[in-house]
Amino acid sequence: MEVRLVPGKIPRLVTGAGGEAQTSQLVSGVYEEEVITPVVGHVFVGSLYPGERVETVFTLYAREDLPGGVYPASLRMVFEDAAGNPGEEVVSIGLRVVSAVRRPRLVVVGENSATKSFGSGFVFEPGETIEIGLGVRNVGEKPARHVELSVEPVGVVPGEKAGGAGSLFVVGHRTSYLGDIPPGDVKTAVFRVRAGVDAPSGIYQVFVRLVYYDDRGEEFVDEDVIGLEVRGEARLVVSLEKAEDVCPGCTASAKVSVANRGNDEARYLMLRFSGVEEVVPSEQFVGTLEPDDFDTVELSFKVSKAASVGDVLSLRVGVEYRDSENHVVSGEEILEIKVVGEKAGRNVVWVYLLVLFFLGGFLYYLVWRRGKRV
Repeated sequence: MEVRLVPGKIPRLVTGAGGEAQTSQLVSGVYEEEVITPVVGHVFVGSLYPGERVETVFTLYAREDLPGGVYPASLRMVFEDAAGNPGEEVVSIGLRVVSAVRRPRLVVVGENSATKSFGSGFVFEPGETIEIGLGVRNVGEKPARHVELSVEPVGVVPGEKAGGAGSLFVVGHRTSYLGDIPPGDVKTAVFRVRAGVDAPSGIYQVFVRLVYYDDRGEEFVDEDVIGLEVRGEARLVVSLEKAEDVCPGCTASAKVSVANRGNDEARYLMLRFSGVEEVVPSEQFVGTLEPDDFDTVELSFKVSKAASVGDVLSLRVGVEYRDSENHVVSGEEILEIKVVGEKAGRNVVWVYLLVLFFLGGFLYYLVWRRGKRV
C-alpha cells in the first residue's frame, strides 16, 4: 500500500480493517526521525464482526523540506477477541513523498514612509494621512504574471463602517497593478491611508489581497492582514473657573477645572496643588479622563496678611497621568490669582455702617429743625 504526500500539505490516509479489531493506530518512525507526522494518528474503531469492513482515516503532515521518495511506516492494529484475549497485527505501508508543484509564491513586505520600519507596524495620529509602501516579493520558483495588490480596511471600530468618522480608510486607489514579478524580485505599491479625526487609539486591521497568475494562466489568490496603529494623545487643559475672598489675611476659595482636549484617555490622573499657603486639598485623584471630558476641584487656601491689593498669587497645579501605553506623563500649570481687596462679608458690614450713619444724621437734622421752629 502506498500513499502520495506533498511536502507542507495535509492529505488523509484511508485504510480498511476487518475481523474483530477494536482499535487501530498508525505509527510512523522513519529513519528514527518523525519526518512524516500523524496529525490524527489514533482511531478507535469499535467491534467488528466477521465479514464486516470499516474505513479509518488518518491525517498526515509531511515536513516542507522533505525530499521526494518512499518512506516506510507501519499500521498497528490492537484488538481483543470474543474471549477477551489480546491480539495485535502490524501492516507495513509506504508513504511516497512527491515534489511540490513549482509555482510563483508572493509575500507582502513593506515600509512605513514615516517610521521606515515595517516590523514595528504603521503608526500615525488621528486625522493624519500617511503613505504606506507595500512591497511584494516573489519567493517562488516561477514568475508571477499580472500581479494586482489591493487593500481594504477591516476590523475597524466595532459598529462603524470603514471610511466613517472615527475609523480608518484608504484615500484614492485601493488596487495597484504591479505587472510581472520574476523569482526573487520585489515590486512596491504605495497607498494613502487616513485615520478619522475622532479615531480612538488602537490597532486597526487592513486586509491585503494578491491576485496573480503563473505561466500556464492558473490564477492564485493570497490574502493577508497588516496592522495599522492609530496612536493619539491626551491633551489636558487646566484653568481657573473662579476665585472668591482673595483678600489679605483671608481664607480664599478657588475652583479649578481640568479638561481633556486630546484624542486619547488620561488614566490615573492626579492633580497636586502648591504655591499658596495652607492649600486644601494639596492633591486630588481624578481617575480616568476621557477625550472631551472634564472634572473640577474646589480648593481653599490662606492669603498672607502682608499681601496687598493688586498682588498676584501663583497657584501651581502639577498634573500626572498614564497614557494608553501605560507611559507616565507629567507637567505643571501655573494659575494666576489676583488679590482684589476686602472680603465680601466685610464690605457688606461697611455698607451697613454707612447707611446707619447717614440715616442717623438725617434723623438728627429733622429733630434739630423741629427744635428751632418751637
